[in-house]
Amino acid sequence: MVTVTSVRHAYPEGAGFRIERPFGHGDYTFLHFMNEMNFSIGGETVCTRPDACILYDKTTPQYFSGGPVLHDWMHFTCTDEKTDLAGIELNRIFYPVNGGFITYITQEIEREFFGNFPDKERMIAAKFDELIVKLKRSLNAETTPVAPETAAALETLRQELFTDLSKNRSIGEMAQRVGFSASRFFELYKKTFGISPVNDLIVTKINAAKNLLTFTDTPISEIAGTLGYANATHFTRQFKERVGASPLSYRQMTKNT
Repeated sequence: MVTVTSVRHAYPEGAGFRIERPFGHGDYTFLHFMNEMNFSIGGETVCTRPDACILYDKTTPQYFSGGPVLHDWMHFTCTDEKTDLAGIELNRIFYPVNGGFITYITQEIEREFFGNFPDKERMIAAKFDELIVKLKRSLNAETTPVAPETAAALETLRQELFTDLSKNRSIGEMAQRVGFSASRFFELYKKTFGISPVNDLIVTKINAAKNLLTFTDTPISEIAGTLGYANATHFTRQFKERVGASPLSYRQMTKNT
């Protein structure tokens, strides 16, 4: 059975972020980066593209840097018979196809981890298994890949959108930015990231709001403005629709965890 020891989804780090663990973490480590990162693996330096993942074992050295960074991460232990992790090779960079599910499942694991729910350990283990199975399926998925230059343009646009969430762009504006019609842009974006551009932005804004609500005392009205909402009412309604609790209730819940 898997035991998660720490977890965060869509977690931000500033410029100059660096991890140096010459003897590993001590637990298994799963990482999913939305940004380009520099890894040192087996004495070689690897610059990854966005959506890179890696599963480290307990003792392999971990060296990676970059920033600003947005990433999902998890530390966990598991029984010996599960260390093959459904056939995913350890200590190697890999790129899931349409990996948008990673953040969503990590978010669900985080919610259980910090919550006080009945049988939460079983739920965490079940969600972890779901994540691993979907990762394996994604790696074996038969898809027609998006052209590398198109994927690179979309990844650049996505990072621009995530860097300044105060700006609201229409589908037409985003499509024009990368030189496609609105319908073609929508199709390619969803094919590349596994989520529509509008939903991708909403999820990212809600995740950013969660971090601000949990780790700062910034007023809710100010958070709304920072994330591009016209007013706090719109922000509160959308947050509650996605999270199941108002921003104030979420802040009170996480501050008391």
